[in-house]
Amino acid sequence: MKKVVQLGCALVLGWASLATWALPPGNRERRRPAPPASPAATGAHAPGADTTERGNTPTAQQSGGLRERLAGKSDSGANAEAVRDKLGAQMSGTQQANLKQLQSDLAGIHQGSTVSQQQVQRLAADLSGCAQGATKPSQQSVQSLSSDLQSALADGNLSVREKAQLSEDVAAVLSSASISQAEAQAVIQDAQSILASSGVSQAEVQAVVGDLQAIATELQANVPR
Repeated sequence: MKKVVQLGCALVLGWASLATWALPPGNRERRRPAPPASPAATGAHAPGADTTERGNTPTAQQSGGLRERLAGKSDSGANAEAVRDKLGAQMSGTQQANLKQLQSDLAGIHQGSTVSQQQVQRLAADLSGCAQGATKPSQQSVQSLSSDLQSALADGNLSVREKAQLSEDVAAVLSSASISQAEAQAVIQDAQSILASSGVSQAEVQAVVGDLQAIATELQANVPR
């Protein structure tokens, strides 16, 4: 009896298997292909997707501001290089010699050097010699600029070219009685950019810029009307 039952079960299973294979191929169970991996899983980017890291991309306004600084332009649109050229063309032979002496003074101040009071006094005299016109800055203003300027140069790492350009910017501010306020701001901003990009501390930069602003304001106020 047991053998008969086993034989019956075997026949049932055999018929079931034959019935499955007798079905059309389209009705048989097939393994479906795995869906393609998502772009996020593979690291790929969908077509047209923005792959730029927003944190490292300057905005249009920032890019424009950078171009303005590289071009030596102030916020008012005045060009520092044009101002330096304008005043350079008006210099007498003595004033040109004073500017060269100022450039030599700044070139001799190196990062980490100690500034003596004698150097401050000598630089102040050379700064005063660069002022053009009848309206000149006060000795107190020049003295403050001399001290802060030497400290800033001893703090930063300016190239010879940067020191020469900084000298021209400073000389232009000392003669700002003969230029517009916008032109004075252009050379002050250029001087600030030179110092800030050369490793000078923010406090030192602000001290020099404050001196230059004070001199420009003083000269503009004392211009004969």
